[in-house]
Amino acid sequence: MTNIAVAAKLAVEAIEIEKGEFNIQCLVARENLNQRWDLVLAADWLNGSTMQITQYLIDNIVMKFTSEELSDFNAVLVIKANEETEFSRNLKKAIGQFHGRGIPLDWDGSPVEYETKIPQARFIIPLSF
Repeated sequence: MTNIAVAAKLAVEAIEIEKGEFNIQCLVARENLNQRWDLVLAADWLNGSTMQITQYLIDNIVMKFTSEELSDFNAVLVIKANEETEFSRNLKKAIGQFHGRGIPLDWDGSPVEYETKIPQARFIIPLSF
C-alpha cells in the first residue's frame, strides 16, 4: 500500500486550516482483496451545493494525490455532520478510540488498517490526530 493515508491527512489538514475541523476523517475499505480506499469526511461546514463541495474536495484532495496514491483510491464520501446514521455512529465509535494518537503505523511505517464489523467499512485507517 502507498502512503495514501499520509497524503489524505496532509490534504485534510490544509482544508481544516482554511474551512474548519472535520467531525469524521478516515479512510475506509469495503474489502481486503484489491483494496481501494474511500475517504470519509463529515464537517459542519460541509453544507450547501453538492456540486461545489465535490469540486472543492476534488481540487484540494484528489488532485494532490500521486498516480500511485490514486491507484489505491476509490472515492470521497461526505456525511452530513448533523445527521446521525448507523454508519456515522459506528465510524465515530471506531475512530474515537484512536483519537489523539496520530495515524497508527505498523513496524514498517505503513498505516495500520483496523478490521471492523461495519459492512461499508470493513477496514479503517483513522486520520484524526
